[in-house]
Amino acid sequence: MKDKTPKTLTDDVEATPLVEVDQDYKREIALQMALSHHKTNGGMVTPAQLIENAKQFHAYIKGE
Repeated sequence: MKDKTPKTLTDDVEATPLVEVDQDYKREIALQMALSHHKTNGGMVTPAQLIENAKQFHAYIKGE
């Protein structure tokens, strides 16, 4: 008699290895996020604050 247990979605899917993202790409994404945040909030931050925001986004992307 066959087992009639329903298959789950993960039964046929192989695990994919995590791809290491280049450090420069992470910095670029962090800067884009900071610029987007700057524009969304009316563009009222100084360049120094913008760089500080980019550093915070970069730390978040790196998982720190």
